Amino acid sequence: MPEDFPIAPYEAIFKRFHDHEPRNATAWSEFTSGWIAVAYRFRACDDHGTRLVHSLTKYGDMPPFAHRYVQERELFEFFVSGLSALESLCYGLFAIGAALASPASFPIGTDTDLKNVTIKKTQNAFATVFPGTPLPFELAALRGSTEFKEWDRLRNHLTHRRSPSRQAYRYLGTRDVSAGPTTWYGQFELDPNFISGRREWLAATVESILDAADGLTSGQL
Repeated sequence: MPEDFPIAPYEAIFKRFHDHEPRNATAWSEFTSGWIAVAYRFRACDDHGTRLVHSLTKYGDMPPFAHRYVQERELFEFFVSGLSALESLCYGLFAIGAALASPASFPIGTDTDLKNVTIKKTQNAFATVFPGTPLPFELAALRGSTEFKEWDRLRNHLTHRRSPSRQAYRYLGTRDVSAGPTTWYGQFELDPNFISGRREWLAATVESILDAADGLTSGQL
């Protein structure tokens, strides 16, 4: 796993849950699958981000088609995998809630129940059943953050709508023409910092949520 993945609370929660006698077989199964997905999706996001930074550094932000395709592929996978890591994390947490509380508070008994598990629903359920604990506050902070809203919007656009264009700008002087920034979606400067800053936010967010979940489960399991 990447060095900034919070492996200690991730593994502590996994071990604690599996050492706990399962009172809900569905919760046990769904937690395991969701928890493994967190690691896979986080690692995938890191891999795609690393390859994208390499391509931007080596070939620039307006390369020929072959390299442009690679960059667009990595952009797509970066945002899809990164948001999936957060969604899988909340899915696993919801399954933990189902094991700790009543089925009515964390319903996972049917396929429809599982399909309806969202970050918002996870936050609301923990806020209701475990009020005053850090975990629902961390989930609320996630949903309210500018970074999450931007990530969610970009993921949805990329998966359901279109591949955005790039706009290249040039500064015209009296003697020369120099390159200006290239923007993606007409808004973001497409350079390595565009990826690295978002990767840092993802790692910090996952760590904050896992730390809060670690504290909650250590007192409940």
